[in-house]
Amino acid sequence: MLRALLLCATAFAATGSADTVPGLPLTLGVGCNTVTPYPYQPRASCGDPVYVQNISAPSYASLMQLQFSYFNLPETDYIVLTGWENKTRARNVYYRGSGAPVAAFNSTPFFTKWITLSLYTSVANTSSAACPGFQVNALITSLAASGNESQCGLTDNTLEAVCYMGLPAVWKNAQTVARLVINQSGKLAGCTGWLLGSSGHFVTCNHCIRSAVDAANTRIEFAAQASKCPLLGQPQLCARQLACPGQVYTGGIKFIYTSTSLDYTLVQLDQRLVAKYNYIRLRKKGPVANEPIYIVQHPNAYGKRICDKYNGGKALAGSAWSATEVPYYLDTLPMASGSPVFSGADNLVVALHHGGYTQCPNLGIRSDLLYADLLQRGLLPPNASN
Repeated sequence: MLRALLLCATAFAATGSADTVPGLPLTLGVGCNTVTPYPYQPRASCGDPVYVQNISAPSYASLMQLQFSYFNLPETDYIVLTGWENKTRARNVYYRGSGAPVAAFNSTPFFTKWITLSLYTSVANTSSAACPGFQVNALITSLAASGNESQCGLTDNTLEAVCYMGLPAVWKNAQTVARLVINQSGKLAGCTGWLLGSSGHFVTCNHCIRSAVDAANTRIEFAAQASKCPLLGQPQLCARQLACPGQVYTGGIKFIYTSTSLDYTLVQLDQRLVAKYNYIRLRKKGPVANEPIYIVQHPNAYGKRICDKYNGGKALAGSAWSATEVPYYLDTLPMASGSPVFSGADNLVVALHHGGYTQCPNLGIRSDLLYADLLQRGLLPPNASN
């Protein structure tokens, strides 16, 4: 491609290694307020890019997202971002000019270690944008943590989900749980969600998926979990953002309903997922104080983990914390919001994990309230409760 570029025009080509942490500077761009003049095409017949920038991510990066601080291209011009994985083109995302500046924005995220930015321009004319150009000022390489979910005991009691394979009911329930990355107007949020009922319905928190737009911009990843349980004393295998890749859902996501007061959202996925990953059910009567409980989660967007212990004993449900919440001392971290909390007695969902305090307890919305709200609205999926 470089040879073809040079036949058409003098192309700007560069390769950079962006060894940054989220939000740290990454300087590249052309045109307005940069040292490089905007590279108009000298020949109308040339259709190759005039500027190409290859950007590699550091080894610890879980994703790549460019932060554009300035973007003002003529209507005929555009940028293509290409994500690469193992030297194979993953996908292209196009950003077209409008002839006027647009507000700063973050690009679509790429879950790769390498992206290429290509600028395509036309011949300069009187209708070209004033002060044309673009500037990228940062490379985002991970999800930003938020929330107060916390570890409650002296040590972290969460384990890789596969360590519970010897408990068939727990392991079966765990397969319904997926890792989420939501593009909320350019800001990436990590959460957890799960299949409710036998028709492919999926539940997470309202503060994770707030609208149909959020739903359409959500990446749902099932089976993101370790394949073996580490031996006692060995480090966990998936304790890194987006570690242990699973199966990314590629079907449609239909937004159905969200509740701010109960902090839950219901969407519809392909029903065929149920045959592969199973489904779980709500308990109509909610949690019972002092019953054993466990949580299946993706804390900090790690591989799937389970916790059922607190300070050497079984974790127990607490008494009602508020009109809607149940407290517990299950270890978790930010991005576990949306995780199902199960009863250890009947393996039904008794709470939707949605937050907590820095020094614990952690908190979930009671299942009886979720059940009643879905039922009252005529939205309860088939086989979604006991």
